[in-house]
Amino acid sequence: MRPRRRVSPREETEIWPVILNVFFGVPLPLSAFLMIIICVSTDLFLSLSLIMEKDEFDLLSLPPRNHKRHRLINARIYAQAYLLTGFIETITAHAMFFFYMWRYARIPVSELFFLFEGYSEGYHGYSKDELVKLNNTGQCVYFVTLVFLQWGNVLAVRNRRLSIFQANPITKAHRNPWLILGIIISLIIAIFVTEVPGINRLFDTEPVPLEFWLVPMPLGLGILLVDEARKFAVRRYPTSFLARIAW
Repeated sequence: MRPRRRVSPREETEIWPVILNVFFGVPLPLSAFLMIIICVSTDLFLSLSLIMEKDEFDLLSLPPRNHKRHRLINARIYAQAYLLTGFIETITAHAMFFFYMWRYARIPVSELFFLFEGYSEGYHGYSKDELVKLNNTGQCVYFVTLVFLQWGNVLAVRNRRLSIFQANPITKAHRNPWLILGIIISLIIAIFVTEVPGINRLFDTEPVPLEFWLVPMPLGLGILLVDEARKFAVRRYPTSFLARIAW
């Protein structure tokens, strides 16, 4: 359940760039190559680390699951993944893409919509090669942002109700060195894909400006804090509507 709950938000962040590009004419915020890298490497190692998680210590205090009514994968999990975490990640990653395009290309967000073939030679005085480089860098900014956001997500989905302070991955009772290793590996892969010149030339990626490595870090923490607030509300008000719809 944990890997599925973690992967679902990523699916949403990969679908919306295509929708914006095809139907709204926005230059593609995330390339197909970077989508594949997320699926088969950065997200893969984080998801696999969840297999090594220990059970929540209050698991036996819960009533038995009714297998006819309470499915392992249900609407509550999809709502949490797509309507909360996935929505936040999608908005945040696109915001970073648009922020980069405004800061480095001086192209406002409003002008990026319904561009379609308008994003070509001479647009805003840029050559075709310059526009391609700007778009490629923006895609890498989107990619790096997702890597950091998924760190917050993987820390959040380790437990359904417990705070990370009750079950952090470092203390002995809930230690999961594989999680830390997965985070490190995903960072190394992100650096390798965006910062190695040979990879840049081969797969049309570009180095990410330092500020766009630093800004997403607290944004990833924001994903964790939002879920911490949800867990606190569920623990504090176990009979509330929020608790009933919680995964």
